[in-house]
Amino acid sequence: MLFRKSLGHIGQYFSMSKLIDKSHQNAICLLYHTIKTENSFHTNHLFHTKTIDELEWELDAVAGYFEFVTVEEFLKVKQDPSNNRRVCLLSFDDGLLECKTLIAPLLLKKQIPAIFFFNPEFAKGEKIFFRHLVSYTIAQINQKNNLTDQKKKELFAKLNLFKWSQENELKEFIFQLDNQIFAEFSKLKLFCSVEELLWLRSQGFALGLHTANHPLLTDLTLEEQIEQVRNGIELLQDERIKCFAFPFTDYGIGKDLMAVLKTLFDCSFGCAGLQTSSYKNHFQRIPMDDGSLGSIEKLKEEYLYYSLKKSIGK
Repeated sequence: MLFRKSLGHIGQYFSMSKLIDKSHQNAICLLYHTIKTENSFHTNHLFHTKTIDELEWELDAVAGYFEFVTVEEFLKVKQDPSNNRRVCLLSFDDGLLECKTLIAPLLLKKQIPAIFFFNPEFAKGEKIFFRHLVSYTIAQINQKNNLTDQKKKELFAKLNLFKWSQENELKEFIFQLDNQIFAEFSKLKLFCSVEELLWLRSQGFALGLHTANHPLLTDLTLEEQIEQVRNGIELLQDERIKCFAFPFTDYGIGKDLMAVLKTLFDCSFGCAGLQTSSYKNHFQRIPMDDGSLGSIEKLKEEYLYYSLKKSIGK
């Protein structure tokens, strides 16, 4: 990771256009989750999110090199090796409320298409995302004056060890720390409702599935994985292109699940950065809120890393 970040800084000595041309990777997909607001306690300790102004600056910078396109246009370019059109598909994961209240108005103003991947059980208010609870708890602990810095670090380390399957244990751990934290967290509206997601569609944006409730799929049996990717697919019945995005990562996913996805969706997405896939219509996205680099610095890092891997046959 340190090496990759150094590439982002080294990238200032390289031309973005030349990096694109040399790589022959002219169609990219960017991944964001949300933006930073004064109430982003549930995401501040998960991502290096940008403010709405910073997001606008980043999109303007990317637009200097790529044309933002719909899923349909993105697939056309990807499926035609002779098409040298530089295009970018913009995507947002998890269906967080800011996607409707702040991000969509910005995109509509700038006439930028995007796809929003959502988790149906979050949208219906049936489940919480355990990682949001962890981030929110860390934020509350940070404000406590009766704990030493060392004690806070120990608690943060323990909180970050909890997995998707340990939601009840996580809640109990937090209750023992402070019985008000989970009660306050439960009152928050963090996700777009189904109605708000459908509003996004009515504005011309695309919707895609992101599993029922965001587990790490490799922790599940194949039957559980299939249930996760089927749950909520009826909400995509009006989508011209049905899309699926893996939560966390697609690393370690087997051929059996990929075969199931092929029968349910027109395309799928991971988040491993700029690279090619051995599966047809499966594409990797570039995570844009996993560090402090700006959009062009991040893209240069990705292109340089991609070129280095290609030079050694990887």
